[in-house]
Amino acid sequence: TVWAYFGTGNHDKLQLSQSTIQNSIFGIKDEKFPLFESTGKSTISKLKDVTNAGATCPKEDNLGWYVNLGRDERVTGKIEINNKVLFAPLYTPDVSQGCFPGTSALAELGYGCGKVLRRTELGAGLITGARIFNNKVYVGISGTPDNEEAVSLGGGFTKKGSIISGEIATPSASNSQKAVIESWRERF
Repeated sequence: TVWAYFGTGNHDKLQLSQSTIQNSIFGIKDEKFPLFESTGKSTISKLKDVTNAGATCPKEDNLGWYVNLGRDERVTGKIEINNKVLFAPLYTPDVSQGCFPGTSALAELGYGCGKVLRRTELGAGLITGARIFNNKVYVGISGTPDNEEAVSLGGGFTKKGSIISGEIATPSASNSQKAVIESWRERF
């Protein structure tokens, strides 16, 4: 089984606000891999909604999971995977003042269940996809003035210049499913 992880959001019009759009983060499994077999159209009804804190993990007959994001919130960069944790960069525009930056957050989710392990609010500006190095997570942020002094953002995260760094969350046994990673390939 191969899993694909992605999030939705309009990258071309970051300040766009539409109440009819529900952005989400998805974890979808392909049980037929590496063989190709047409299965028809996949629908969201075959995925487990794990948005609420008390939601249970997907069952074997589910094709995966999804987490609904907040109003106008969207994924704005590549989702990073490290040690059974997904790192999703999120952005919410300031719809009342279109010329000002919105706010960013970094969501850390368990890769098998999609449960939110931690969500860190990172303040004004647009963050990049996360990068992991030496057990720390790093994201770039734009849209706000650079500060050469380190500023604490809370939750173990610090901003210095246009770089935010922090400690990574540790997945708990209850938030992950049994899975074995045999190989990894990233498509650009």
